[in-house]
Amino acid sequence: MPSTTTPATVRAHRAFSLIELLVVISIIAILIGLLLPVLSAAKQRSYKVACSSNLKQIGYAVQMYRDQNGGTFPVARYMPPPFLSGDPSPPLNKALDSFISASLGRDNEAYHCYADMSVFKLSGSSYSYETQLSGQKMEGIRRNRQLSEIVVVRDFDGGVFDLQDGTSIVVPSFHDLRNLLFADGHAGNFQ
Repeated sequence: MPSTTTPATVRAHRAFSLIELLVVISIIAILIGLLLPVLSAAKQRSYKVACSSNLKQIGYAVQMYRDQNGGTFPVARYMPPPFLSGDPSPPLNKALDSFISASLGRDNEAYHCYADMSVFKLSGSSYSYETQLSGQKMEGIRRNRQLSEIVVVRDFDGGVFDLQDGTSIVVPSFHDLRNLLFADGHAGNFQ
């Protein structure tokens, strides 16, 4: 018995209509629109976790420094050059260099928050040191505060900062909440 289908009929059955293609494309566009914010939020959370982990590594290095220096906090300025500082002390990333290398077995990646798009490239550190701790013992800075309330290192973000060449730089916020390293060794957020 001969077939009743013609080549034109076969082509008509296999092809999508323009409306079907537009519906599929619009569904894909809607799904992409729904997923992009979720993926972006997940990326930001991963940066925050990585930066918090870096702060804990810096906290271990600060503790090793204190153990080897009579309990005093590192003598360091708040940020490396080219950020302006009247303090002649080395920056924290230099003061802790041998301790970070000892704890991580590698170079200064502990000072790089991947959400930071400018400061690390400029100075070698995404984090600033609380200089009122510089050279101090814990007893001298406690003053009725818990160790979990004393900030040692924080994200260096969200402000306008002077450089040694007389110019200023605007540093955007890295995260929605600033990462902090506290004197008891935990890393947390600032609200």
